[in-house]
Amino acid sequence: MTDRAKGGKFAKGNSYARVGNGVGWGGPAKGEGNRIKSPEEAAEVQKHATDPSVLARKEEVREKVLRLYETVVDDPAQSIQFRLVAGDKLLDRIDGKAVQTNLNVNRDDLAQMTDDELRAERDRIAAARAAAGTGDVAPGDTAQPAGVVH
Repeated sequence: MTDRAKGGKFAKGNSYARVGNGVGWGGPAKGEGNRIKSPEEAAEVQKHATDPSVLARKEEVREKVLRLYETVVDDPAQSIQFRLVAGDKLLDRIDGKAVQTNLNVNRDDLAQMTDDELRAERDRIAAARAAAGTGDVAPGDTAQPAGVVH
């Protein structure tokens, strides 16, 4: 009864009264939940990832999903919205998802930049896109990428 103040409440500053103390309050520390903790666990994960039965199951599921997308795209009874989403997802599965480009819009006012600074910035962005594999034409290259229609 010494831990409690008048009225049955915990006294101010008592460690029992604070939320977050003790085992079981909120679970393990952030990031501690599902990570691989030993070389044996890493080897087990790698073994599972290269297991032929697992790979066969993945391929089976992949084919099933592709067939579902194709069915929705080809079904005129489906709404155009569903068909467009299915077509987009189908293309992402077939061709791979496009690299998301993040442009820094917090750049200085373009009117304040010299022509040389603008050219350097254009070349820097083009080089970054080429390195990311977005399929954009490199600076000075006039050839169109294969399969692109403008």
